[in-house]
Amino acid sequence: MEFIWISSPQNQRSSGLVALIFGIIILLFAPFITSLIGAVLSAIVLVISIGMIITGGMMRGSGIGLPLILLGILGFCLGIAALVSPDLAVSVLGIFLGVWMFFLGAGQLVFASRLSGDKLYYILALLGGTLTVIVGLFLLISPVRGMQIMVFFLGCYLLVFGLLSLFRPRYMY
Repeated sequence: MEFIWISSPQNQRSSGLVALIFGIIILLFAPFITSLIGAVLSAIVLVISIGMIITGGMMRGSGIGLPLILLGILGFCLGIAALVSPDLAVSVLGIFLGVWMFFLGAGQLVFASRLSGDKLYYILALLGGTLTVIVGLFLLISPVRGMQIMVFFLGCYLLVFGLLSLFRPRYMY
């Protein structure tokens, strides 16, 4: 079975307008957006932790209940601490993202060696892997600042994508 995706210029203009609006909002409120991300992550941790405590309370006799309750209490405490200081949640996210990007970049560098037959793809894979490792290390060293920079770049990307989609829509088959 084969899927065919057809996009009209009108659809591209609509998605471009949405991307443009979100890009402008992100760029205008970039410092606030990172704190908002921290607050949302904290709220999610709190909800999941409460669910773990309730589930653990219902499963007390099974041997899994007590660990769930303890993890729920730990998560609840961390969620409250992160809610009080959203930078803490952004820091933790930045560190997780930094570790992920570091390993992703290292994988790209290993993968680049398999593309040595095609010089263009080899160079692009080397550059992409190196850049990803550098960004990952930066996030590990300075997670809050790194997340602020990533939010700023997301806003720039959406702005450029939105402008291109508005002014140069094309059919995609």
